[in-house]
Amino acid sequence: MGYSGIGQGQSIGKDIWLYPIIERTLKLSGLKKSDKTLIYTDTNRNRNIFNAFYTAANNLCDLVFAVVGKPGYGPHATKSREPDPRVIKLMSESDFIIDLPTNHWCYTHAYNEVLDSGVKILLSCSDEELIYRLAPIDEIIQKTEKAADIITGKSKIRIVSDVGTDIEMSIRGRVCNAQVGAVSEKRRWDNFPSGLTEIAPVEDSVNGTLVIAPGDPVVEFDKLINEQIRCEIRGGEIINIEGGLEAKHLRDWFDQWEDPAVKVIAHTGFGTDFRATIFSTEAMDWESLEGGINVAFGSNFARFLNGKNVAKSHIDIILMNTSFYVDDLLMVDKGKLVF
Repeated sequence: MGYSGIGQGQSIGKDIWLYPIIERTLKLSGLKKSDKTLIYTDTNRNRNIFNAFYTAANNLCDLVFAVVGKPGYGPHATKSREPDPRVIKLMSESDFIIDLPTNHWCYTHAYNEVLDSGVKILLSCSDEELIYRLAPIDEIIQKTEKAADIITGKSKIRIVSDVGTDIEMSIRGRVCNAQVGAVSEKRRWDNFPSGLTEIAPVEDSVNGTLVIAPGDPVVEFDKLINEQIRCEIRGGEIINIEGGLEAKHLRDWFDQWEDPAVKVIAHTGFGTDFRATIFSTEAMDWESLEGGINVAFGSNFARFLNGKNVAKSHIDIILMNTSFYVDDLLMVDKGKLVF
């Protein structure tokens, strides 16, 4: 069994070692003294993390509000996932939002409404250890932004692996997002901590075979896959899933939503952070794995992706030892960054 004396929750002085990391990230995100700042959280969220954010924000700017609501649950793109409309109005009137939910609500119409008001949003759903270990650093920010700039403006992506993955998709007119754990004037939303590129392809352009191999993480399953799963994609949608018991679990996971849009491609990209580890069940660890290829399905209509698919779910699959081409440029070679 794992050691039980560490982890989430109360401990001696945990705010103290979190504070410098969070204050530096808020400064890096351009939080100004004059910013009207709102911290949104819920009753299930870790109090140490909230305390550190609240203290840092108060030390950096004059006006800080804290709103504590109930956790949002249920399908994406639904009201049950969103805060109260009065909170949305308050957010839209703010300059900077520190979003600390138990369950993120990025794929909702209310989230887009807030972002459309011009506010900056820094989301954080991770635990203390991950916040500390993957805190934003210049090397990862510059590498990720460079990768996103290379991908933006290109025509197509191809993803291939030795186990049988071979997918091709158009990215004409789509913009690649650099997710680095800090916001900026150019990038008004981010997820702290993280290090990855993500782009929503032209949804109905995606065709080919996706093979999830043993050892590949599936974020929404909180596990590394033990047996091969083979997915056939046509016109951007998974039309067939083959394999053993875990393939059945994946089929059942999609079927529970009773929504065909959940099988439509959402985004792809790759991790850029050498500090991320596969020996974790933290979403941003797995999605940030250097050279890990993310292929996600479901909702992608959030403003930071600007896709067209509205769905009840979102699932992230990380392919290890896989190659990623943009047009004819090899950017990831069997899990190694080479761009």
